[in-house]
Amino acid sequence: MQRAEVLAAQQRGGQVATRAATLQRAELGELQRPRRRNEARWVTIYRALLRVRPSVTCEAHQLLPGTATRRPGECTIYSQSLYSTRCSGLRRDHNLKGILLRVRPPNDFRNAGELDPRLAGQDPRGSTFREGVVEIDLRNCAFVRPAAALWCLTYPLLARRKGSDCSLLVPTDAGASEYLRSLGLFNLLADASVQVDTRGIRDRPAPQLILPLTRFERQEDVERIANDVLERLSRSGLGAANLHPLVSEVFAELALNAVEHAQSAIGAFGFVQFYEFSQGERFVCGVADGGIGIRASLEKNPTLRSRVPYDWAAIELAVRERITGTGDKTRGIGLYGIAEDMRKPGRQLILHSGIGSLMIGEEMETEARRTSLFPGTLAYASIPA
Repeated sequence: MQRAEVLAAQQRGGQVATRAATLQRAELGELQRPRRRNEARWVTIYRALLRVRPSVTCEAHQLLPGTATRRPGECTIYSQSLYSTRCSGLRRDHNLKGILLRVRPPNDFRNAGELDPRLAGQDPRGSTFREGVVEIDLRNCAFVRPAAALWCLTYPLLARRKGSDCSLLVPTDAGASEYLRSLGLFNLLADASVQVDTRGIRDRPAPQLILPLTRFERQEDVERIANDVLERLSRSGLGAANLHPLVSEVFAELALNAVEHAQSAIGAFGFVQFYEFSQGERFVCGVADGGIGIRASLEKNPTLRSRVPYDWAAIELAVRERITGTGDKTRGIGLYGIAEDMRKPGRQLILHSGIGSLMIGEEMETEARRTSLFPGTLAYASIPA
């Protein structure tokens, strides 16, 4: 690098460091009266940012806004609606488009409830979603369970519809990456222009995968896919043959609920798999959508509106008999029937919608809880094989 370029980079870095120090003083309440002409503008921007997104980090530098540990040449971050900037200094290729949202799941990523709500709690369905760059960082994940894979699909698809630049960093663990590829996650994301680097990931056979991640949006799609699932189960020879119709029916009912009630802009997605857990062999099937969620669906029924103040309350109500947002007394039997079936020995049903979740099993109380966001609704059933 030429000496002139180095000096220019250092000068820009000094300007950024000065702004960072100003913002930190504002955060601590030490800046009562601006000493420089531009200080008032930076303080106003920073305080507005704190109200909008208090815990975002820069993709390249991984620093919180306003910290005093910025090095020369590093960038500051502003809400897309307030200010956008190009990274100064040596990282000239890093073009920051508004706020960056980076989500790092745990090493054994089982479901969206394990995510940090301060980051993954930004709802990509909402009008206030302004994250210009969304990055799902799975590099440290040794395991990504099926329910977690559905979140990894739904969240970036919704963010793409908001105009965000989205990417998924694949696990460095070869087995985890190969599983996600066989599940079809990478192809679905790439088709939606989500960046995924799949170089070197083998496309291995997956005989235990009955139905890879498949998109559907109409009742006719569900009927066709459910019939296909039953045929594939019969040919696979996996598990007890008398359970094959049950698995197909459970998948179909969960998928129909998504089609009829979700109003999802990205459609719905489902999978069916024969899975070997530490507790034994099981059939698992999952369905997820990016729709309005269970609470908003039930609120369409005026008689239920006052009974669903929160997502978790709505989920508890949704698994009761003849509860539906349509107000039709002949509806609302399907999900209730699935919930009752899942109370049999060894079976399990998980419902996650918005910031509420509910787990139903033989010995589990049907008490929903508050959790991290799933932007839409996830239904996940597990049946001993």
